[in-house]
Amino acid sequence: MLRYMNPKIRKKRDAIGSYNEGENMLYKGEAHLAQHKKELSREQRSELKSAISDLKHSMKRIKPQNITEEQGRAIKEASERVKSVDTIGKCLDRLY
Repeated sequence: MLRYMNPKIRKKRDAIGSYNEGENMLYKGEAHLAQHKKELSREQRSELKSAISDLKHSMKRIKPQNITEEQGRAIKEASERVKSVDTIGKCLDRLY
């Protein structure tokens, strides 16, 4: 059924999915920062805080029902940045 979905509807659905992923990454990033604050280096904390701040900024004043394709892409890119920083931090935590 999704194969025959109207392209406009598919783009809107993808943008809303990016918004939801962004909210999820905000929660995970902030939780990781709070739990591992002492274990992370100053540089790691700064990088994670910066990534979280960028994601918050890209999601600011956007309602999921009014999201555009461009806004969805920006949120997805910011979410990927938080995810990469968060993953690096988690890998380092396992090593030490």
